Amino acid sequence: MNKLKLPSTKQLIICGSLLFAAFLFLSGIAASDSFIMGLASDGMMHTVLRGITLLGLTVILFSKPPRPFAVRVVIGAMSSMILIGSFVAMADYHIGVIDAILYLLVAIVLAIESIEEKTAPVRFSKATQA
Repeated sequence: MNKLKLPSTKQLIICGSLLFAAFLFLSGIAASDSFIMGLASDGMMHTVLRGITLLGLTVILFSKPPRPFAVRVVIGAMSSMILIGSFVAMADYHIGVIDAILYLLVAIVLAIESIEEKTAPVRFSKATQA
């Protein structure tokens, strides 16, 4: 009997963020007069940023850990910059609340990816130890 493998919590968070970013991206292109886009920024630059966010989340979803330490440091730095940038931009009324929530979700996903678990130890056979 086949057992159904459930996705991990990390994958669910990434997929949820990906769906939210895709919804905002498509709403910004097709229905920029909608209520939801009244709470988000509908400028071309924000649409490009959402597209980059979609691309980044897709890459993170389909790339498998473990990642090198330098890549994890860069991902963690990007997470901090996105978090600080979104709070500053929201406080200065440059982005909408929905965009700030999206960037907060992306910062959380990147932070989770930067502190991923250690790799499993490598076991050598007796033939390779001699």
